[in-house]
Amino acid sequence: MSATIILCRPQHPGNIGSISRVMANFGFTRLVLVSPPSGWRQDHDLLNMSNGYIEKLEEIQVIDSLQELDGQFAGLIGFTRRAGSNRPILGELEDAVTQVVETKQPERFGLVFGNERTGLSTEELAHCDSLYTIATTKEHGSLNLAMATGVVMYQLAHAAKSIQPYADGSDLKPEPLISTNEVNRRSNELLDTISQTGIFENGKDQRSHAEVYLRKILMRARLTRFESRWLQRMTMRLQASLRSKE
Repeated sequence: MSATIILCRPQHPGNIGSISRVMANFGFTRLVLVSPPSGWRQDHDLLNMSNGYIEKLEEIQVIDSLQELDGQFAGLIGFTRRAGSNRPILGELEDAVTQVVETKQPERFGLVFGNERTGLSTEELAHCDSLYTIATTKEHGSLNLAMATGVVMYQLAHAAKSIQPYADGSDLKPEPLISTNEVNRRSNELLDTISQTGIFENGKDQRSHAEVYLRKILMRARLTRFESRWLQRMTMRLQASLRSKE
């Protein structure tokens, strides 16, 4: 299960649709709207931005005030970009994620986001048990509502290990990198081939220096097994080409 997304006084139905889609992407199942705009369910932008992910739209809980949720959650976590005496920010997003994930009961938390233009009101802040912020540049600190909720949902789902690295749901693992020994083999194979052209000279361009340089380059490239085999095949073809010209 996942935490509940709570939107306070959202202005744009399109943002509600976007958030519904992101919820499906990251496995969130419960959305609460506090005083949404009139006619939001029939708004074209809502359906357009949800892009077919309408199952969350059909299960939305609509309430008039955040106060109606009192007692339903172990904690309401608000997100704001403005600090102040009435906005005691406890930390950044990663701190909020830790707070939720460590309990192993994310479903007991509500994640509260304010109005697109004004953020969380004083009354709404009073119902939040803790406040956190999402780090941004100093010059442009205000995030779009759908963007902010998406970032929070991704970080929570990633920390809880409830999402997979491949969009198709496969269990493929990242391609392993080749060993240092294999890097050395590829380096020597390539240099042996280049040596046949007679381009190595004494000084900085001698073979021993080239071996060091090439090995460092290949190590930084972090070759996969496929890339290593490709390099081996290209070296073999180059050797064959050189022999044919002798």
